Amino acid sequence: MKKAVGYIRVSTSGQEDKTSPEVQKDIIKENIDAMGYNFLRFYDDAKKAASGYTSKRTNFNLMIEDARQGKFTAIFVTDLSRFGRDHKIRMKNLWLLDEIGVEVWKGTTKVDLNDPKTYLLESIDAYADSEKKKEEISKSKTSKKFNITMGIPQSRAPFGYRNKKRVIPSIGREVAIFEIVEQEKELVEKIFKRRAKNESKYHIAKDMNLGLVKVSRILKNKTYCGYFYWLGKWHAAHPECIPKIIPEEVWEKVNKDE
Repeated sequence: MKKAVGYIRVSTSGQEDKTSPEVQKDIIKENIDAMGYNFLRFYDDAKKAASGYTSKRTNFNLMIEDARQGKFTAIFVTDLSRFGRDHKIRMKNLWLLDEIGVEVWKGTTKVDLNDPKTYLLESIDAYADSEKKKEEISKSKTSKKFNITMGIPQSRAPFGYRNKKRVIPSIGREVAIFEIVEQEKELVEKIFKRRAKNESKYHIAKDMNLGLVKVSRILKNKTYCGYFYWLGKWHAAHPECIPKIIPEEVWEKVNKDE
């Protein structure tokens, strides 16, 4: 019996088909059995949410290499967007597999690019998917620019805060915020207060039973005076998105000679 494998991938944007990896695997296994193939394995890029718009997909590349070595005769996917959302990359991969004699199945339909109608339809579908992905990327960039301009944090909350979402009237929609964790806030305040009095970081860490690295990171983190870090820069946060724990002048003082 001929051997077949399945390829699994999920969208990095969250805007593509929301079929979970588990559901994809169930569907692919059923299709492999239905078409009379012997299931060999899955190549799974779902865990790292590999982008279908680039060729940087570890398990996909491994699958192509194994295909070259003749380890299986067919690849099953739930949708060809799993092969890549850039039309050039997708069609290149399909032709490559055709040349080395490995079949590609979309559901229970064999993709035969040597059939003119199939080639035309798959080319159109790949191009449409590519354009849709470009639009998603453009919208994402616009959204991030808006968020940065409005002072909406783009990162995970540090010690002293927790990530939440809340409607901010002055922004006009639900956005990401950092909510203060009171018990952790008290520790942050104590660390800054003691360091501002020139107490050594080592002594603070030892006395408060905290790691020296953790104390150092807290002291260097400008989030505590109402900023968020994104793309190599500190940005002023909307006051309702990141409430201050430490006055900025205190942060400046403890970091003056660092």
